[in-house]
Amino acid sequence: MTTRRALNVLVVTCVHRGDDARVYQRQVRQLVEAGHRVVYIAPAMTSDVATFRGVTHIVIPRAVGRQRLASWRAVREAVKAHRTSCDVMVVHDPELTVVLRGTGDSPAVFDVKEDTPAAIADKAWIPLWARPAARRSTTVLERWASRSYHLLLAEYSYRKRFGDHHAVVPNSTWVPSQEPKTTGRTVVYLGRISRHRGAETLLRVGRALEPGRLLLIGDADADV
Repeated sequence: MTTRRALNVLVVTCVHRGDDARVYQRQVRQLVEAGHRVVYIAPAMTSDVATFRGVTHIVIPRAVGRQRLASWRAVREAVKAHRTSCDVMVVHDPELTVVLRGTGDSPAVFDVKEDTPAAIADKAWIPLWARPAARRSTTVLERWASRSYHLLLAEYSYRKRFGDHHAVVPNSTWVPSQEPKTTGRTVVYLGRISRHRGAETLLRVGRALEPGRLLLIGDADADV
């Protein structure tokens, strides 16, 4: 019987929060629980987030809106310092597939978490007149990334864009082994709150729950 070797995995994001649910709470957590070592290059986390043994977190500035150059420089320098000692690198932002060119030759994986061209409509920091060009650019970027990186897809529907041969790890939540006891009629939503991500549907759910309540936790767009 062969023993699986523990890997040194480099997980990188500059757009997502350091405590992002898919990136940190699921992917990084599963890697260290499987016995692998993780160097995690990502923005800061909130102070109350549980940390996992076996993770080295290198904090970089978060890329927000049009303010991205400082973050890209920081993430590139951090990756260059650690990539030679890693067995595989996993990136979570499409722009990093270009920003990190020339940082090393270890195998690289691009985790596709959303329909990026379609999500342009949800980026308030991109002017309306620039969005058609931005959609075309992201389509070209994804096409290039699919040829240069191994892909990990968060939805089976993404195979229509990239092909059926890519692995799919559904973007579903971690479910505890025992169902916690509940009291009352409170439903909790955790995530970004925007019109394009169903804010109006959430309001209808809240009304339907009366006399219960809906608790929304997350960053909300200004127009919500």
